[in-house]
Amino acid sequence: MSEAVKTSELQLEPLKRKNYWTLDIVKFICALFIISAHFASEWGKFPPIIDYAFSIYIVSVPFFFACSGFLFFVKLNSIPTKEGKFSYFLSYEKRILIMYGLWTAVYMIHVISSWCIKGIFNITTILNWLHSALVIQTYSTIWFLPALAVGIALAYFLVTRLSKTQMIILCVALYVFGMLGYTYYFVFEGTPIGTFYSWYYVVFKTTRNGLFNALPFIYMGYLASNMNIQPSKDNAIKYGACAGVSFALMIGESFLLKLKFNVTGMDFGIFVAVFTYFLLMTALSVDLKERKIFIWFRKLSILIFVTQRIFLSMLPFFLPKVFDVLYRNSYIGLIVVIALTIGFSIGFIHLSKKVKFLKRMY
Repeated sequence: MSEAVKTSELQLEPLKRKNYWTLDIVKFICALFIISAHFASEWGKFPPIIDYAFSIYIVSVPFFFACSGFLFFVKLNSIPTKEGKFSYFLSYEKRILIMYGLWTAVYMIHVISSWCIKGIFNITTILNWLHSALVIQTYSTIWFLPALAVGIALAYFLVTRLSKTQMIILCVALYVFGMLGYTYYFVFEGTPIGTFYSWYYVVFKTTRNGLFNALPFIYMGYLASNMNIQPSKDNAIKYGACAGVSFALMIGESFLLKLKFNVTGMDFGIFVAVFTYFLLMTALSVDLKERKIFIWFRKLSILIFVTQRIFLSMLPFFLPKVFDVLYRNSYIGLIVVIALTIGFSIGFIHLSKKVKFLKRMY
């Protein structure tokens, strides 16, 4: 058998994937936090203590990025050839971008309908949407998908060209840049640097993107994928304790920034990054036996993320009277929106078994 044939067969061999059930559980919980926080800010009227509790969701997207980076590089590292690695990278990017395109098509029904009803379906509106679509997202919340695609692409090409030290310095610098233009914007407010950020926002609108937000956390996942963390009680306790301390510091940082500087966007908090790292390490230190529900958690976490806007924005736009009633009571409304989103997602998964095309959407 020729070497070319051997290589070809090696690339086509299915990858053996270890299941990280704890990651699936944490991602599912994070997805629930995201939808709860969005509902609370857009529909609910909860006591401050509950709103503060929901604000913990801010760690969810960083954790999704870190998990995605970890799982991507774990699988990539198991592929022995450069050709195979590149092929896997391309298939990963294609899957994410197709998913993004399909959900964009779904939500464009709402976008275009809104333009028509508001009487703003014109060239200016379209150009503004194209601008936002190019630099952030086509629809609220699903910005995570293009940011993930950009972040993974950057990590894939940079980790083989830069040393570990250089990558850490780069990622810290990128995160700090994003942080000073978002959570810590007040540091340079009214200065020439603050003016620079104002110009930046005119063009790019936000630092919550694949470069400043996704790449640092994806590289965090990359580092974890090369640490060969062994699940054990000692590791779970060690990392869990660090996660607990960093969580407390994250809450303290949030309260300080809110009370002293009226900051509401904690997406680039210092201890958000620290807590994300130790949460990832803790999850990787806990090895659970397989349960069927864990597989469901894995599928549902991404579907809850991408479908929540159907019940938070899209359907309420078309059926305002119905959803005004459903969401009138904040507590009942929260239960309803979670139940609708999970129920829809479960139905979507079952339907995708018959309509294979739908599997491209999660």
